[in-house]
Amino acid sequence: MTYKEHFGLREQPFQHAPDPRFFYLTNQHETAMAKNAFVAENKLGLGVTMGGPGTGKTTLSRIMFQKFADQKEFQTILLADPAYKTDNRFLRAVIQEFEVGETQKAMQDSLDIFAKFLEQKVAKEGKTCLLLIDHGERMKEELYAIVNDMLELRGPDKKGLLQVLVFGRHELRDKMKDPRSGHISDKVAVSSSLEAMTFEDMVNQVHFRFHVAGLDDHPFKADALKELYIVSRGNPRAAVRLAEVAMNEALREKRTDIHADLVRQAEVVVGMNHEHLTLQLDEEIKKAKKGKRGRPPKERA
Repeated sequence: MTYKEHFGLREQPFQHAPDPRFFYLTNQHETAMAKNAFVAENKLGLGVTMGGPGTGKTTLSRIMFQKFADQKEFQTILLADPAYKTDNRFLRAVIQEFEVGETQKAMQDSLDIFAKFLEQKVAKEGKTCLLLIDHGERMKEELYAIVNDMLELRGPDKKGLLQVLVFGRHELRDKMKDPRSGHISDKVAVSSSLEAMTFEDMVNQVHFRFHVAGLDDHPFKADALKELYIVSRGNPRAAVRLAEVAMNEALREKRTDIHADLVRQAEVVVGMNHEHLTLQLDEEIKKAKKGKRGRPPKERA
């Protein structure tokens, strides 16, 4: 028996894989969505959404992608993992995703081909071409220089031919300010920040997920919700992982109510600290870079 059957659920309310149906939109998520939509719909160029691990950036990028992919006046693509080794590979990947149908070995030639494609789609067909980038912190600074070049492409109305929405961790800010990025930070029209949830948001998230899964009277009692918030520190992903383990612990003990003790048991079962809990399943904690003989690297002047 699974905990889904034990609690009479249609679906599992707590899953590792991002699922927009189970994504509870807090005020800060709704604000970020509105800002990104404003950038794309008004052709302002570049919108950036930053946040810590587990705050909902990836799911938000998928929601925004689906929103515009469903609109015939938009031609939209999403790069889910933009960690290309060279700027030329990155550019060619963008061109292929837009189904331009042609690339060249020389980067400038490929950029010229892409510019003609955008002119056709935007200036002649009246479409808005939109590029969404998830995990923007994984991109090299040189790749942002190419994005900067793309944003420089203009139509007859002097407006940019390409709109770009980037989602990434807070270290994205430093990458965009780096000189190697072509000072793309100067082109950010609107930025958003996703932080930890409030206690009220977390409670609403739990209620929402159970409702979608087919159970309005969920088993998490008031003391369990408080403990879940304390242990997760309001991080959405950490709260989801702990809640799922607590549900399994309740199944193991054949309990239908979840109290604080089961949340504490879940923390022990997971056996990971808060930083681990906020990572995606395929990620590891990055070790701090060191200089020669184990010394920290020198800071830039």
